[in-house]
Parts: sequence; C-alpha cells; structure tokens
Amino acid sequence: MFTLLVCGDVYGSKVNLEIPFPNVPTISQLTHTIEEVFEAEAAVLKPAGYPTLEVKVSRIQVYDDTYLKWMDLVSSTQLHEYDQLYVFQPQSPWHVDLQKDLPAPRVPSGTTPSTAAAAVAPRVVPAPQQFSQQPTAIAMSPVAGQVPPQPTLFATTSPAVIQQQPLLAQQPVLSHQPAPQSVSIFPQPMAASIPQQVIHTAPQSLPQPVGPALANRERANLPVEQKIQIVFKELDTSAKGYLDYGDLERGFRSRGIDFSSTTIQELFSKGDTNRDTRIDWGEWVAWAGLYPNTLEIIYYRGIDTADDANLQHQRKSAEEAIERNKAREVDLLRQLEECQREYTTLVQQMNNLDSQTREATTRRTLLEQQERDLLEQEIKLERQKDQLRASQYRFQEVAQTFDHSATVQGSPRRAAQEQVHQFR
Repeated sequence: MFTLLVCGDVYGSKVNLEIPFPNVPTISQLTHTIEEVFEAEAAVLKPAGYPTLEVKVSRIQVYDDTYLKWMDLVSSTQLHEYDQLYVFQPQSPWHVDLQKDLPAPRVPSGTTPSTAAAAVAPRVVPAPQQFSQQPTAIAMSPVAGQVPPQPTLFATTSPAVIQQQPLLAQQPVLSHQPAPQSVSIFPQPMAASIPQQVIHTAPQSLPQPVGPALANRERANLPVEQKIQIVFKELDTSAKGYLDYGDLERGFRSRGIDFSSTTIQELFSKGDTNRDTRIDWGEWVAWAGLYPNTLEIIYYRGIDTADDANLQHQRKSAEEAIERNKAREVDLLRQLEECQREYTTLVQQMNNLDSQTREATTRRTLLEQQERDLLEQEIKLERQKDQLRASQYRFQEVAQTFDHSATVQGSPRRAAQEQVHQFR
C-alpha cells in the first residue's frame, strides 16, 4: 500500500485526505484518483444552495524533504510514501485558492482508515507562508508509539525550537519510520517589504504552499479587521463614508470578479440592511461577516495605493516615451523621404553623366580613327615627296653630265642655241 496526503480546497475550506494506492501512481493516475476522491468529498461537504463542484486538477505541488520546500510535481519519481501534496484547481467564482493553513490529514468521508494507513503517523511537513515570516527551525520530539501532531509555527528573527507534545491516541509505529530527531526548516523567502513579526498558527495545521496565481506584489496577510477597513476605503473612492451600488459594482469589475448585475444587487441588498440605498460602516462590517471569502478575494485582488500610483506613473512615463518615439519616427520618416528624393535625383544625374560619357567615348573613338588616317596619309605623302626629290636630283645629275659632254664634244643643238642668242 502506497499512501499519499493530498490537500485541496473544497467550497472554501481546505481538506487534507489520506489517499491509498496499490503502488506508486503515475501522474495521470494520481490526477484521476484525486479528482474522483475530491469530487466524492465535495458531494458530502456541499452546503445547501451551492452547485455541485467539479474538481479539475490544474497543478500539483509536493513538499520535498531534501530541499525543504514545496516543488511542482512533474514526475512520479518525486513521490514517496506519505508525501504531502497540495492540489491547485482552476479559479472560478465558486473556487479560489486562499492562503490558509493546511489541516491535519484524515481519511475521505464515508471510509475507514486501512491497517497500513492507521499504523503510520502522518508526516509533519512545513510549507512556505506567503504573507508572513516563516519559521527558522522546528524540533519534533514524538514519544514512541504516538502520532506526532501538526506543529505550531512561530516566525522569529532568530532560530527557535518548538517542542511538541503528543495530542493523539497512541498507535504503533512501523519499523521504517525515522527515529525522532530535530529538523531545521527553511521555506522559500518572502517579500522583503513584509515586516518581521511573530505569527502563531493554530495547532494541527500547516500553511498553504504558494499557488501559481500568487505574485510577488500580492498584499500582506493582515488581520481581518484591517482587511475590512482597507477594502471599505478602496471601494469608497470618493471618500463619502458609505458605499453605494456603483461603488460595489466598480470594485468587482476592476478586480476581474465577473459577477452578474443580479448577483451584485443581491450582495448589495445583503449589506443595505436599513434599505437606504447605501452601506455604511456598520453594515459593511456585518456584510464582511456574511461573505468572508468574497472579502478576501476583493482584498487580495486589489492593489495598494502606493503601488497603484507607482504603476500609474510608470504607465504615464511609458506613454510619454511612446509619444516621443512616435514623433521621432515621424521625423525619421520625413528624413528618409528626403534622402530617397535626393537619392532619386542623384541616380538621374548619374544616368545622364553615364549617357554623356558614352557619347564622348564614341566621339573620341571616331576622332582617334580620323587622326590615325590623317597620320597615315601624311606619312604616305611625305614618302611620295621624298621619291620626287630623289627623281629630281637624279635628273639634274644626268642633265649636268649631258651638258658637260656637249660642251666638250660639241653639239649641233647647242650651236643652234648660241646662234639664236647672237641674233637677239
């Protein structure tokens, strides 16, 4: 037999049940069994006028004895016999996980404890406290043959030891149970803004583990009287000293509590006992006594004024930054358009220059060809002149040779020429 201690919320109250398994269950088997057992338990505990609760497990945490804190259950290898589990369910108008102490484990309603379950003492598992300082040390000194009760936790600034005295009837202890010893517990750290103070929890109870919806900014767990006063001031936004229907409706809507108008009117009528269309302070205190869970939800879903002002300031700063970025974006777009126009103009100029360059290259090529032709003609003409001068030189040489021969040897032709000169 493999027994696990499973705690969860049923109609606003925490129920811690001993659920036996034939062996170590898988996560799916564990989830299915928890849903069945808690639905049966809800059917037994259902108050009059409440709807039937359909249990759906959204998350399971297990208290880890090694790290001494609550951890998400992701594998069946994390399970050990008599481990303390906590079950989170989806939030709804009929179910909200509230910060309360875990009660002592018991068997489900309508069943009797098995021999193994009755023989083994339930384990004491400290858990993180979300809205108060946590204990620094717990010492348990159970007497042999007795079941140790759930501890009373004291939050102090220095290590403390709490001695527990047995409260339950004697039962035999199985041989595999560890020997009595002192255990130092250091749960998860809390928000640094919570002042250190001494917190006394009721005997035979454990604080609830931190749920997935609890954020670091969540409000401190103050006494109920202070919560009533804080919620009243928050809902009375105009400081009238009383609440009207609009105040209550806006309070629900702003906190994401999706009640219908009929339900809100019913809640307002419960508070307006003298039927003067307003809820004064005395009526509000009485109303809070009628709807304690609703008050808790309104309180924890609210935001402190300082935090709200800080958020508004951050939001305003972000909006101003967005506007500045938008203006800068417009300016950058304008500059981009100017750059694009300049780029287009430069591209056109470059194209024109390319065209002119191509034309000039063509003309230069033609001129170079004409120059080559002219040079060739000039060289050819000079060669012809050289040939003509050479021919004239040879002709003169031949003429001189002829004249000399004629002068020496005589020539009728020359004689005739001389005679012609004489008659002139």
